[in-house]
Amino acid sequence: MQLVEEIQQHVEQLPSDLQAKVFEYILTLEQKHKQITEEEALAIHEQLMNQYSDAFEKLSQ
Repeated sequence: MQLVEEIQQHVEQLPSDLQAKVFEYILTLEQKHKQITEEEALAIHEQLMNQYSDAFEKLSQ
């Protein structure tokens, strides 16, 4: 049985108010993952900009 199916079976056995909390938790996890991805993208962008700056500085000498 796949993990998704196991999770679904457990969630289906919960009362609807707890199902809603599980759903909210999943959304929170997705948002945290998205933030990490954005932070990583910004770090990569900053690194590239520094490399470009160094390259242009060397070219101007």
